[in-house]
Amino acid sequence: MAKRKRRKHTPIESGAQQGAMGVAYAAKKGKIPVSKLKGPSKEMYESMSKAELKGHLEESKGKDLPRKLSAQQKFERARMRAGARHH
Repeated sequence: MAKRKRRKHTPIESGAQQGAMGVAYAAKKGKIPVSKLKGPSKEMYESMSKAELKGHLEESKGKDLPRKLSAQQKFERARMRAGARHH
């Protein structure tokens, strides 16, 4: 059986990301059905192990995260991704 290629995930930067990761982790634990997952939580479920999800959630626990990323944060993230593709 071929190994799944895992994407490198950026740290959690917003409450929305943390929530999506929490839902993906709950699905990995069997607390909610996978069929209920959509968007980012479904992507996280498919690309990360239960241990990775748990680790990211523990890292972000207690942080004062904004609910959404600011326009500046979105711009910087897009710039970093574009630069990573060209190297």
